[in-house]
Amino acid sequence: MENSYARDCSQTVMSFISCFSVDAAREDGSLGRLVNDDHINPNSNMKIITVKGKPHLCLFATKSINPGEEITYNYGDSEWPWRSKVLKMTLHCY
Repeated sequence: MENSYARDCSQTVMSFISCFSVDAAREDGSLGRLVNDDHINPNSNMKIITVKGKPHLCLFATKSINPGEEITYNYGDSEWPWRSKVLKMTLHCY
C-alpha cells in the first residue's frame, strides 16, 4: 500500500500536478505568485501548457480585467484557512 500511495500524488496534502509540486512561497520575481484566490467570482482560469515536456501554469482571463483590478482565480475546493470567517473580538483594557 505504501508504494501505491507514493506513486499517487493526488493523495497528498500539497497540490501536485503529474507529480510536480506547485509552491509559490518562494520569492522568485515572477508575478503569478501574486494572484489571489476567489472561489466565488474569479476573473481568470489556470491552464497547464506543456512546452518541451515541462508544464507551465498559465492564467487566462475569463472576463475583462480593468487596470488596477486584482487578478483572481479559484484555488480549488480545499478548506483554505483564509476562506473561513473570522469572528470579531472585543478587547477589554483595564
